[in-house]
Amino acid sequence: MSSTLNRHQSASSANCMIDIRDRALHLVDLENLAGGPGQESTVYRDIWDDYTFSAGLNEQDHVEIATCGLVMAEAAFSLPARYPKHCANGADGAENLLLGIVGPDFVARRYEWLVIGSGDHAFVPYALEAQRLGAKVRIVSAPGSRSAEFSGNGFGIRDLVSRPVASNLALIA
Repeated sequence: MSSTLNRHQSASSANCMIDIRDRALHLVDLENLAGGPGQESTVYRDIWDDYTFSAGLNEQDHVEIATCGLVMAEAAFSLPARYPKHCANGADGAENLLLGIVGPDFVARRYEWLVIGSGDHAFVPYALEAQRLGAKVRIVSAPGSRSAEFSGNGFGIRDLVSRPVASNLALIA
């Protein structure tokens, strides 16, 4: 073992250092992005595709998806299998579930970015604390659905936009 540990490393943590540059934790409230329950499964897949484009999802990112049981029943098999999906019913069920997965201190230690896929005001205190602890914060929400409480806090703000279809990519280039 190297004898050049910095003062913030213990001998046990030296072998498991994590490079947090460009890594993000995505907390995605699918129902919020969809504007509520009652959509067909293909709509949720399209919303997921739009989210990954709008949020800048990378291979090394971690993702947690939550929604109510009604939405999950339609969406579960149209979403990528590699990402955990959680059901929570009741008022603010998905938000509370996502906010309880890990604390803002964990986010700031393990990720460069916290990306919240929701415009719900319930995420504001969590985002502020993660930012205070050193994480960069990005909010991705459907146009017109973002709480005004997100404004003026230095968060990166992005609207959910449609991913360009392959036939349109030549027009963009």
